[in-house]
Amino acid sequence: MVRRSVVPLLVLLLLPAACARPGESAGYDSHAAQVEQAHAALDRWAATASADGPPFVAAGEQTGQTGNWEPGVGDAYKQAMLAGAVEAAGTLPAETPPPGEIRWADGNRRTVDVLPAAETLQRLRQAGSGQCAMTCPPILVTGATLATANVSTSRGPAVVPAWQFTVRDSAVRIWRVAVATKSPEPGPHDPNNPPAGLSGERATIHDRTLTVYFTGAGGSAAQPCGADYSAEVIASDIAVVVLVLERNYEPPAGSENYGCDDVGHPREASVQLTEPLGDRVVLEVRYGTAIPVTQA
Repeated sequence: MVRRSVVPLLVLLLLPAACARPGESAGYDSHAAQVEQAHAALDRWAATASADGPPFVAAGEQTGQTGNWEPGVGDAYKQAMLAGAVEAAGTLPAETPPPGEIRWADGNRRTVDVLPAAETLQRLRQAGSGQCAMTCPPILVTGATLATANVSTSRGPAVVPAWQFTVRDSAVRIWRVAVATKSPEPGPHDPNNPPAGLSGERATIHDRTLTVYFTGAGGSAAQPCGADYSAEVIASDIAVVVLVLERNYEPPAGSENYGCDDVGHPREASVQLTEPLGDRVVLEVRYGTAIPVTQA
């Protein structure tokens, strides 16, 4: 059974209070909703746990390109990349490559299975939106070479096996991570009932102090349009989910209405872990996806 713990929050400015989301009643309990989302995320990660050692969990883009699109194809190919409109127009290597190695910046290494070129290209397509903002022809792949790529992971930067694809009518090379592991699917997305909380974008760890960085209000809750933030975590042996709690400015009774802009500002909040982070993955609370963590 996976052991879980809840770490009390460390207040950075003022004590937190649950805030209603737009369209929600004042009685909406953001904290309770975040706790529910966190446990659901831990369940998804527990279902894919492996005993093979520290996991490879991408915490950023797994698809990229080398070089810039030429003027004649640039606009269309940019849209095609976002949509995942990439097709094989030549013969790709059919064999499954031998095991490869992940090399983290901190010196840790792990041997992993590597996907064949065709399966890697399929994952590249599946990662796209499936829609083009404009009518765009597919990018035609004419060949593939096994290479490496520098990516962001839940344990910091790493060099990982990747396939590099040649493209018809362009000198650009497309690459896609080819590691044969898969992270759990993100939590459900319902635009009519968005998840609670704020998503951490990255985190740092110093001893047992975990600091999460996110986008929030520009000032403190003592001023109009401001907010105070604090953090807590719900953790298991596999992952740590960071909850970001928010307390907004409360205007005095009878004060005039005021307007706030929609500009986001970099904010942060910290929490003390009860145990060292170790190889555990740090997850944002809205969809339970991994965020990159570096040593502070």
